[in-house]
Amino acid sequence: MVFVRKIKKHGKIYNYLYESKRVGDKVISVYKGKVNDKKKEVKQDILRGFNEILININRFIEKSEVESAKISYSNLLEEYNKISEKVNDEKKIELFNKTKDVYERLNDLN
Repeated sequence: MVFVRKIKKHGKIYNYLYESKRVGDKVISVYKGKVNDKKKEVKQDILRGFNEILININRFIEKSEVESAKISYSNLLEEYNKISEKVNDEKKIELFNKTKDVYERLNDLN
C-alpha cells in the first residue's frame, strides 16, 4: 500500500511518499520519494496504449464485430487499471467516462 507521510520541518510541511511492505512477520515502510503537489500533465506515452485500444474498439463496433470488440474492451479495462495509478483525478474521470461510453455502445449492439 502506498501512502503519503507529512513531515513538518522548520515551519514548512513536506509530503513524502512511502510504501508499506510485508517482510516476513513484519510490515515495513519504504521511502519512495517526494510528492509533488503541483498538477502535472499526463504524458501522451502513458495514454498511447489506451487510445490505440479505444480506436480499435470503435472500428470493431462500426463493423459490428461484437466479439472482437469485447476482447478489446477487456484489454481496455486492464490498460485503464494500469494508467489510473499514474494520473490525476481529473484525467482518471475522463478515462473512466470514455470506458463507460464504450461499454454502453457495446451493450447497444447486443
